Amino acid sequence: MNFFPVQSVQVKNSKYRKAAILFLFSLLLLTVVVYILQPPFANVSMALFYFIVVLAGLANFIYFKTKKKVNYLDFDTIFIFIFCLVGFSTTFFYEDRLLYRALFLGFPVSDLFVNRGNLLFLIGLFGYLIGSLSVPDYLIISKYYNRMIINSFVPSVILLFSIVLFVLSGGISFYMDVYTGGEAVPGISLHILLVIICTGTVLIATELYNKRNLFSYKIKKISIVSIFLFALVLMLIGNRTASSQLFLAFLGVYTMFFLNLDFKKFCIFLLLAIFSMWIIQNTRANYEIDISAPILVISDLTIPSRQTYAAIEYVYRNGLTYGRTMSLGIIGLVPFLPSILLGDNVRYFSTGMLLTERTFEQMNMQVEIGLGSTIIADIYLSFGLLGVIFLMFLLGYFVNKLYVNSMNNEYYSLIVLSVMLSNSVFIVRDSYLFPLRFIVWSVIIASINIFFISTLKINQKVTRYFL
Repeated sequence: MNFFPVQSVQVKNSKYRKAAILFLFSLLLLTVVVYILQPPFANVSMALFYFIVVLAGLANFIYFKTKKKVNYLDFDTIFIFIFCLVGFSTTFFYEDRLLYRALFLGFPVSDLFVNRGNLLFLIGLFGYLIGSLSVPDYLIISKYYNRMIINSFVPSVILLFSIVLFVLSGGISFYMDVYTGGEAVPGISLHILLVIICTGTVLIATELYNKRNLFSYKIKKISIVSIFLFALVLMLIGNRTASSQLFLAFLGVYTMFFLNLDFKKFCIFLLLAIFSMWIIQNTRANYEIDISAPILVISDLTIPSRQTYAAIEYVYRNGLTYGRTMSLGIIGLVPFLPSILLGDNVRYFSTGMLLTERTFEQMNMQVEIGLGSTIIADIYLSFGLLGVIFLMFLLGYFVNKLYVNSMNNEYYSLIVLSVMLSNSVFIVRDSYLFPLRFIVWSVIIASINIFFISTLKINQKVTRYFL
């Protein structure tokens, strides 16, 4: 395994970057005008859809040509790819009604709001790309600002203890029951899993940070192997989310620091990852694997996309929620607080829960499964068109600022970037604040570790077995 840091590069002030921002902003204004001129609801227009796809392709081409990436396995590329799949892929099959319905697991789709849904995704894409390019030009230097080595003994102990506690609390059997239709009682295991993911992310970021600063540094093999084995077990029992979070955190930071992945290799990685996740999705639920329609391979990405249209319909009939349906991401920072404060009303504070319940009510059925959400549905339901533009711009700016700081060796920026990398696939088909809980908990764990090693001066001899 190659652990030589990749060559640092200097990014100079670029007229092309400013021109790209201006061009994308012009396309954004054009799309907003088209959105405003559209009636509140209308039949699906394939001509409008293909116009949207062309603009999305042009925007991505301009963006990646301007960024001149040397490593494509980063938040940007993964997020944009998944974002476009979720936002635009289903309408391609609109005229094949049987397949189109299958992409949404047979649930009804508000067809009259599809045009606006596609336009909102395009507007959100422009917002993100402009925000990313708006990060000030920067200098990444080969002589790092700080060559500090951070002892990760404390998170190593927390990780190993939490894994044992997760198994003893019935976490493994819980997820096996979830995916085989048994009676699943989560108990405290869900909160322990959150601790494991956050601690694992902190450990991965810290160890690779140390290795980048000092080539002779010995990575804590017990801790890293424990993370991989635990992630593998989760994947084997069907939990793709948690296992993918841990793998993505490692691969994202590793390729950023040590092994740049070009576009072709990234495409191969992505195809293998999508196919693997699809296999797990089908086998965990004992579905018969059928690849007669290849688009169904990404069905777990297309199913939540109907919630965008449902959110537009909800706003049309009931108005905006002004942040209420996004607030569960904040209240949920404290374990058990949502159930204490909200009780049965928790569904009104989550976009996914609210739209799922509304769908089943329209079908005169009891809620059987969660239908998820999308980042655009979540934002639009709370803050409408202006919210989509501003918050997507903020996300693009935030992530790329983290990248600049991380390459310049800022430790806490790397911790947060690692969390964003681990959630790069899931934030698109969930809520805008989905990564917030992971960010806060990871920063707390990293801060506790810094406190212990700086204040209590942990003896290196005690930690030698973890080095």
